[in-house]
Amino acid sequence: MRKPLALALLFLGPNLLSANPGHETTIAELNAQIAQLPNLPELYFQRAWNYREIGRPADARADWETALRLQPGFLPASRELARADADAGHPARALARLRQALASAPPDQAFHRPGCHSVLAELLLRQHQNEAALAEAEAGLAASPDLLLDLCLLRSEAQRRLGRLRQRVDDLAAASAKLPSFLVKTKWIDAMIDADRGREVLPEIEQELANTRYQAAWRIRRARIHLRNGSPAPDLAAALQEIETRLRPENPDLSLICERGLIHSLQGNPTAAAADLALARRQGADFWMTLPLEALLPENPAPAKEPPSASPSPSFPPS
Repeated sequence: MRKPLALALLFLGPNLLSANPGHETTIAELNAQIAQLPNLPELYFQRAWNYREIGRPADARADWETALRLQPGFLPASRELARADADAGHPARALARLRQALASAPPDQAFHRPGCHSVLAELLLRQHQNEAALAEAEAGLAASPDLLLDLCLLRSEAQRRLGRLRQRVDDLAAASAKLPSFLVKTKWIDAMIDADRGREVLPEIEQELANTRYQAAWRIRRARIHLRNGSPAPDLAAALQEIETRLRPENPDLSLICERGLIHSLQGNPTAAAADLALARRQGADFWMTLPLEALLPENPAPAKEPPSASPSPSFPPS
């Protein structure tokens, strides 16, 4: 008979229910705990997480499946199995698994629903199912008592792809008011540039350039504004020089490779940009790191243009 979870937590500690448990407990320690409490799904979930982090995906999958067998409605295990399905090249299986898990989850799994919507939205974006991705991001935000950063960013990317640029600006500005984050503010600046409102954020960019040592990313943003206005963009050459100075061939910074690709694309060299994208992917760059470069390459259609608005979207709220 399974011991009550409260008793197990008293015995094993509070980290078992974390959606992303990390390495507070080693695999050897978890093995010992599983020997004493073999019917506690949270233990298998945490061990699976550790297995994945050390490159043992088959062992991780086996433990997530055990966690689900012990507790069929355990959403974190379904979420991670869906990720594993996608990583193994089975996106349709991943989507079906996670949708079924959400549809049948018991009420006590409500805390984990936003994270599942987040994974669904990302998987859908990878499949270019942008309307469905936007719907999942919105559902996750509606189900969360707090504004979650990943869901805000997923919603923003879906809106960009769908050409809903004014709404994207509005939503990112509103998100920043509730979720102070430099990343959100940066995404808002990018959204303003995409919405042809770059002149309005030039003071923000100039301030960043005045206060940061590494300027390439901000020079690229300023160059995008000048190019959209038909002006020369000497910032691109300066940014490229900085990136080449900072890159270390023996251990290249993947974000710099992606930024170099952005420069190549903006300079009208899509072949070099595509080569940098391929290099970054081979080296393990994640979904978010490659997105800005992917958006500029010819294989990715430009978002639909919105009709002009009589009243502009609100600017970023004062910090």
